This record gives sequence, C-alpha cells and structure tokens, in this order.
Amino acid sequence: MRKINLLQMVITITLLIMPGLLRAQADYKGCSDHPLLSRMKDFYISSCQEVEYDAHTFYDAKGKRQAIEGHKWRISYKIKKGFKPAGVLKIKKNYINSVKKIGGTILKEGSHAFMKVDQSGRETWIELNTATTTTGDNYSLIIVETAVMEQEVIADPDAMASGMNATGQVIMTSSVEKHATKVPNAKFSALLDAASLSYGEGNKVEAVQNLKMGVLSIWDELPLTVKNIRLVSDTTNYTSRKNNVFRKGEPIYITSQIFGHKLEKVGDGYKTSITTDFLVIENNGNVLGGQQNVLLLDHISPIPVTDFSLDLTYTLSGASEGIYNFQTTVNDKNSGKSTKFMTEIEIK
Repeated sequence: MRKINLLQMVITITLLIMPGLLRAQADYKGCSDHPLLSRMKDFYISSCQEVEYDAHTFYDAKGKRQAIEGHKWRISYKIKKGFKPAGVLKIKKNYINSVKKIGGTILKEGSHAFMKVDQSGRETWIELNTATTTTGDNYSLIIVETAVMEQEVIADPDAMASGMNATGQVIMTSSVEKHATKVPNAKFSALLDAASLSYGEGNKVEAVQNLKMGVLSIWDELPLTVKNIRLVSDTTNYTSRKNNVFRKGEPIYITSQIFGHKLEKVGDGYKTSITTDFLVIENNGNVLGGQQNVLLLDHISPIPVTDFSLDLTYTLSGASEGIYNFQTTVNDKNSGKSTKFMTEIEIK
C-alpha cells in the first residue's frame, strides 16, 4: 500500500509540474523559424520580430559594413530546460555548413557571424549572434531579404492644389492608413544596428561613435528646443537652487540645454550661432521691459557639437517684491528658427 500511495503521489506532482514546464519550452506565441534556416536541436524560440521593410548593418566579404534594406526577421533561441548547452562552436558550424550547402557565402566569422545567400535574384543576409553566451545555451538570428519597398503613400497633385486654395494647408493621407505615420530613417536604424554590433564585439568606443553619428543623422529633423531648464545657485558647480526666491538685486542664474540648432559647415569646422532676447513680465501679464541680443554665441568647433549648455545671468535692479516671469527667446541664426521658455522667480 505504501508503494501504491508513493507512486500516486509522484504521479500527482508530475502532472502539476509538467504543464508549466511545457509552456516554458514552447515557442513564443506567433513565432516560427525562418523558411531558409531551421533551429538547433532542443532549442525553442524565446522571442521574435518580423518587419516588412527595415534596415540592418551587415559585414560584406571585404569586411566593410553594409546597410541592407528589406524584409527583416529577428529570432532568438534558448536551450530547453533539462538539456545540455550545445556549445558555441557547434552552433556556428551548424549554420555555416548549412549556408554553404545551399550555395551561400560566409562573409565574416566570430561572435557575430555574417552570411549571404543568393537565390532567384534575391539576396538573403544573415547575422548569427553568439556573443550573449559562452556555453551555447542561447543565440539569435537577424535575417534580411532584400526587396524593393512597395510605395503605399500616394500624393495627388490636383487634390493638393485644391486643398491649398481652399484652406491654405494640405493634409496628406495614405491609401492604406488614414493616420499619420513616420517612415523610419534607414541611415539612423543602420547606425543603431552598427552601434549594437560594435558593443557586442567589445568595441565600446566605436559603439559610441556610431551612436553619435546616429544622432547627427536625425539632428536636422529636430525642432529647436530648450530642455533641462533649472535655476542654479552658482555657475561653477551648477548646484541646483533649492527654491526660486531671490533677494533684491541678487543675480539670477539659469542653465539649460539646446537641441535642434543647425550646425553650419564653415571650412573644416562646424559653427553654432545663437542669440537670446528676454522680457520681464509681471504676474498679472504686464511687460515691464526687455532686451534683444542679450547673449551672442558664435562658436566654431572642429567637431559637430550637439551638446552644450545655455547659461544666462539676469539681475533685476529696483524691482519691488513680487512674482516675475522671465521669457527667454532663443534664436538660431543658422536656421532662422526660434523658441521660447518661461522661468518664474519671486523677489522678497
């Protein structure tokens, strides 16, 4: 009887545990292998992403980076619980041998292995990433099938003309989608991929350089913007001020950061050209006064500078006690853009 009871107990526990184990080993919902390549034995798909048209950076046969655009897959695999890791070398050899058997080319080997297959006039680029493991318990694939992007947005010049005549503005709509969409910047996406690749290979300096180039690739798309505005108690250590209350005649230090200013190429340098205007406004909205061109910043740097602080010092002479608003207007002479921000202070 004890043997039967013990057996029944074991069976009951197994039935309770197994469903959870089975769920953990199943492929992530909606994921499947790429049609060209199967997976390693005893692995399951832990995550995946499929995008109809995107870009990724690969290495070509000459060791140069290439931004490849087309149908893109990201598939990540993990070893099932209870099974021994496959080993990094075994994973690499399996995929390299498989690609070679179908006439593919091995472009670069390493923790990020790059391969290419030409079939029926279409190129399939493959990146095998084993940089995330030392035992071969996980790996991932990034696959891009080159394709010409299908143009879905249609512009009707006649409709544009009639729209301009009637309202002075044109609203662009897609034949597929009625809401506004933003087409990803292919160069930006490729540089992010390149930064990720460099970081995975341990080249962190190169990763940062690619990230900075990515910022520059979209810099002109940014509106002129002032962020991180704060009052400081000094301009040496930039210690944040505890409150916005000042004594009569006490200097008011404001620091901020500018985004979206145009970097004008001058010779081999990059010029930033900023001016500021200000108004002092009472709490009831009355304008007490102001001044144009308070700050004139013309700076040329050998590198494109996207990060710099805008430091301002204001002093109210003869102002009575009360609440005041400083309206600062930032003008970018290179682009002709302007933006404003308000800072409230109290005089006691």
